[in-house]
Amino acid sequence: MSSDCKIGLHVLLFDVDEFFDRYMQNCAPFFDKIYAAYSDTPWSYKETDIKNSTSIEAVREKWGDKLTIIEGRWDTDEGQRNSCLDQALKDGCTHLVIQDADEFYEESIYPSLLASIAQNPDYDAYRTRWNTFWKSTDYILAHKGRPANDSVVFAINIAKGNRFVHMRDCSPRTSLQLDGICYHLSYVRSDEYIYRKLNTWSHARDFDTERWYQDKWLRWYPGKRNLHPVEPDKWAEAIPFTGKLPDALRDFPAPDNSIYKPSPFERVQDAFTTAREYADKTLARMMRSFRKRIGTSR
Repeated sequence: MSSDCKIGLHVLLFDVDEFFDRYMQNCAPFFDKIYAAYSDTPWSYKETDIKNSTSIEAVREKWGDKLTIIEGRWDTDEGQRNSCLDQALKDGCTHLVIQDADEFYEESIYPSLLASIAQNPDYDAYRTRWNTFWKSTDYILAHKGRPANDSVVFAINIAKGNRFVHMRDCSPRTSLQLDGICYHLSYVRSDEYIYRKLNTWSHARDFDTERWYQDKWLRWYPGKRNLHPVEPDKWAEAIPFTGKLPDALRDFPAPDNSIYKPSPFERVQDAFTTAREYADKTLARMMRSFRKRIGTSR
């Protein structure tokens, strides 16, 4: 690693009890600086009386020697992340990794991920692929029959002045795709937690949270379609996962959620719903194209 390249890691501490010990086992050995931002209240995207279930005292007692803990209250996702970024800059970090508590990598891949950043230090951002699990580690979200493999920002170059501008996005002008897969467990949670998530996260105003929770989450069964909360067909379905998990996720307990058993009539209803969702998206795309052509012709 370049002597001029100092890479820190940051994580947000909100409702992370099920994951955090495994998270630290997964990534802590590879970073000298880990910044953890804690708030007792959620962001202000949606009015709620939900409070943080994670005890900062317990985190500090077990992991305080490995963490730089930043406490506060933030209205936005990016605001909380930028608090970690500012402290990392003060500590001399040049790059900051984004790995939330429900995100894991194969332990053997960390050295090459960090080496790739150090060997190519001038990009604004560095990206990895995401495999997002559904309900348990037995199912993975898919598009066209294959794991969705979304490309997301893994690290940003803070020495160049990059900051978080919208959630975990820094609007990079240049980015480098790294050879790594994130095992994302954001939907491997109990029914209760998913409800909390939908009403506290940064997408809380982007879709009908109650409708999605009732229809897509509680009434999910294998074969149910269009699962993404904001862009439904981005996650067309959840398929069985047969790959290898990182060591930290071995024997990860199945959360308290259930698989729905639909009646034949409900399956027909779901088929009509799926068709309507595709039709709505197609119509919206056509309208955008039409407006663009009208605007160009003026």
